[in-house]
Amino acid sequence: MLTMWTTISSESPLYCPSYNQTQFQENSHEGFTRSHLLNVLKGPRPKQTVAKAEKLSDSHQFAMIQVKNEAQTKVLIAVALSKVGKTSDAIATAEAAVPQLARVQSDESMLAAIRDDAARSLRDAQGLLDYLKPIQ
Repeated sequence: MLTMWTTISSESPLYCPSYNQTQFQENSHEGFTRSHLLNVLKGPRPKQTVAKAEKLSDSHQFAMIQVKNEAQTKVLIAVALSKVGKTSDAIATAEAAVPQLARVQSDESMLAAIRDDAARSLRDAQGLLDYLKPIQ
């Protein structure tokens, strides 16, 4: 059973109090493994990347981090939507995140760690789309 996700700290951006790993293992689908979902749910560490950008006092870096964080949030929402059976909404949400993540990943003026984080999230979004589109 999926419950409301809440923010509890910068070290753990998302937390679901009634998350049941055993139940998830029983409900996991072929092609989208439990470890892949847990990697997606682990999420970014926004305070760390924002702090780096603020030290550089570069408004472009800061703006791109916000774009990346927004897109990563969309991927997490897409995962949650897929788990409650809203496949078409999950696909639309994940598809909206892909161009944002691609933009951050391809921006050569960004710190390498930020581009790498965007690339990881882009792979997660594309993996989720690859999983969801056939079952739509």
